[in-house]
Amino acid sequence: MHHNLPERILLACIVVLSCGILAIPALPITDTLYPFIFTKVVIFQIFTEVIIICWLTLLVCTTRYRLDIRNPIVIVFLCFFVALALSTIFSVSPEKSFFSGQERMTGFITWAHCIFWFFALSATIKDKRIWRGFLF
Repeated sequence: MHHNLPERILLACIVVLSCGILAIPALPITDTLYPFIFTKVVIFQIFTEVIIICWLTLLVCTTRYRLDIRNPIVIVFLCFFVALALSTIFSVSPEKSFFSGQERMTGFITWAHCIFWFFALSATIKDKRIWRGFLF
């Protein structure tokens, strides 16, 4: 499959940032109040947002990188995302459910980043060699 240069750069950016996300737990960050969670989640969210921007740019350029909503795993993640959104809206403390706290960072925002990272990866990485290298 022939890709032009901007498309290859965006795909490489997605793969490199995703590998960077997998390396985040190994970062020795100790200068914050919650060194094992907060800073690492913020870095994860920034990397994920750049990945999503790259994926959306690819979607504008070509339809090749659309999300396959017939894939059962994608359907499960979509259902989970909807359930998560509803449980956040109707929770006892919606603001706490949406943002969470610095010591936990498990609110809707963080979960949404995880889900959209999965969507971007499943829509852009089609080669089994890249998946193997990425996962191993």
